[in-house]
Amino acid sequence: MQEKYLLRVDEEKVVIIKEYTEDYRDKVIEFLIEVAINEFGFEEWRNYFNKAEFLKFDKSKENFWIAVDSSNNVVGTIGIINDTISNTAKLHSLYVKKQYRKKGIATILY
Repeated sequence: MQEKYLLRVDEEKVVIIKEYTEDYRDKVIEFLIEVAINEFGFEEWRNYFNKAEFLKFDKSKENFWIAVDSSNNVVGTIGIINDTISNTAKLHSLYVKKQYRKKGIATILY
C-alpha cells in the first residue's frame, strides 16, 4: 500500500503528499510546464517533459513524490536519485505551485 501524508496548508486547504503513479502523468507534466517552464523559464525542458520515457522510474535508482490538493490537482513535486555507490539520496528537482509556497509543502516533500 502506498504511503500518504496529509498536510493542512490553511483553514480551507488540505494537501496530500504521495508517491507518484502513472495516473498522474499528464497532471504532473502540466504542472511542470506551468512552474518550471512558464514561471522559471526553463524552456529547453519542454521537449524533455513530453518524451514517452519521462516519468518512468527504476525505483531502485529514483523516486518521485507529488503533492495534490483536494481537487486532485498537482501542486508540488520532488524527484530524488538514489546513489547506490555512496548509499545516499540526491535531490533532482523540487517544485511547488506559487500560491502554495511558504505553507510547508516543500519541507514535507523533502
